[in-house]
Amino acid sequence: MKREIRLPAFRHSFTGWSDTALFAGWHVQRHVEENRHRLVDPDGGVVAEGRADVMLERWRNECGDGGHAGDRVLLLHGLSRTGRIYHRLGRVLHDCGFTVLAPSYPSLRQSLDDHARDMRCLLDCQPGHARLSLVGHSLGGLLVHRLVDGPGEWKGRLALTAAVLITVPHKGSRLGAMLARHQAAARLAGPSLADCLPGRQRLASFGDLPTLNILGLTGYRTGFNPVLGSDNDFILTEDEMRLDDPVREARIPSPHGVIHGSPRTAMLVRDFLCEAHGLPHGRTIEGKGDIKR
Repeated sequence: MKREIRLPAFRHSFTGWSDTALFAGWHVQRHVEENRHRLVDPDGGVVAEGRADVMLERWRNECGDGGHAGDRVLLLHGLSRTGRIYHRLGRVLHDCGFTVLAPSYPSLRQSLDDHARDMRCLLDCQPGHARLSLVGHSLGGLLVHRLVDGPGEWKGRLALTAAVLITVPHKGSRLGAMLARHQAAARLAGPSLADCLPGRQRLASFGDLPTLNILGLTGYRTGFNPVLGSDNDFILTEDEMRLDDPVREARIPSPHGVIHGSPRTAMLVRDFLCEAHGLPHGRTIEGKGDIKR
């Protein structure tokens, strides 16, 4: 194992580092182009680099067996973001007793299938047995679909309990299709942009899994972006965000780029997940006017 001077682990979608293991603040990260691996401590410092198996062994020694952890929530970010966008929601869920996992992955440098592979690895590495819920914003919501529908060793140890989808392009994004026509913009947005285009979605069937679909809508025909011609969250229209499955639905009048940090979103997600997990911290959401079954 190669040891280095402790350096800050910069996280941004332009960088090539993707979390492949995460618990108790300790990360194992893989560089998606150079196939290097590193260990990052809870303070965000790189403490070692080396082979994947060596980093994972060191990570397990630092994290322990996970016996102290409660129910877990995996928070998945969208295009050009990092897990740090969930600071408000993560704090709210932590205060309710959840163990919060908010990984980062280079959304501008990998496809959705690549992100799904890394997140399956992250879940496969989770210590112990627990209940798990998935929360995804935008591209992260499409990643939730991949995890629900795909294979994974984690499904034998982590009981999937609920899913929350926040302004997700379930029918694709016409605005994204316009962007993709410009070569420079498409190159900047990376391979994941193609996964957000109309007709490219592979959606899971949620069945009996409690699922909440949050739409960022104003209630007015013009929405946040009059160019789109119907109510919208500035990026996605109402029909692009809707699911055909009979899931719960909520509307929050907040633009696409900031809805994940809205206090109203945090309270709504908290209440929904606390109900699904049977935790006493959240208020019941039965009968709330802004939630539809």
